[in-house]
Amino acid sequence: MPYVAAFAAWTVVTLLLYLVAIYLIVPRPIAILAALSPFPVFFNFFLGQNGFLLAGLMGLSLALMERRPQLSGIILSLLTFKPQIGILIPFVLLVSRKWRVIISAVTTSVVLIVTSVVVFGYQGWPFFIHALVDRGPSLAPRLESVYGFLSLVGTSPSIAWAIQLAVTGSVAAVVCWIWARPLPHCLKAAGFCSAAAMATPYVHGHDLCILAIAAAFLVKDGLARGFLAGDRLIMLFSWIVIFLGFRDFSIGWVACLALLALVVRRAPNRSSIEFRGFYRGAIAHDRGI
Repeated sequence: MPYVAAFAAWTVVTLLLYLVAIYLIVPRPIAILAALSPFPVFFNFFLGQNGFLLAGLMGLSLALMERRPQLSGIILSLLTFKPQIGILIPFVLLVSRKWRVIISAVTTSVVLIVTSVVVFGYQGWPFFIHALVDRGPSLAPRLESVYGFLSLVGTSPSIAWAIQLAVTGSVAAVVCWIWARPLPHCLKAAGFCSAAAMATPYVHGHDLCILAIAAAFLVKDGLARGFLAGDRLIMLFSWIVIFLGFRDFSIGWVACLALLALVVRRAPNRSSIEFRGFYRGAIAHDRGI
């Protein structure tokens, strides 16, 4: 295809995938408009990045995980095109015992890897691993991770890496705690999307479209069980952080941390939230709504 046509086709198709995932989570037209508002959406739209593809696949897989585990695993395996974002996937699936998802994802991933080796040769994989461990400092300011932020402010690489590894371990522990508990799947999905972007040092601005998926799952949980005081303000704060700091500062991790904290905050309040939602439903029923 000509370049302009290919650019347009890629952007439209991946954008539609992203919006379908959002609508599958929160089937309301306003959800589509809200999903188009974060700044990473414009970044992907104008530069043709793969953030829509990443967010769409992750959203679809998580939305289908409870009802269609095999299909969810197949979609999840497609995220091997960006494995650094999925380093938490094996842990959450194991602690939650999603065996059918695991088998489906592993089988499809092996098929994809073998196919890539047959079609393109094996050299791409060692080149990719080498690129991960040997990146120049000029790329660090464009990273929205804790590592990117520390590199931007002049922290030595060894200290930046040590702090990033500590953050990765802490985030992994939190998200595994969330997935191991008997919590609503919406909270688990929101926590995973928020944590996935924090766990890796190599997350770029266009990857932060997955935070819209996290917000959508939080909204779905809020609509079903009620919102706590401040929930909407925290989500608005995350939107503002990304919008204001996207181009000049590597602070995307702040928005990730805020949404993850919101999930953790709602987890211990499960009973009170559910009672509040039941109470509101009873009132609505009595009023004939």
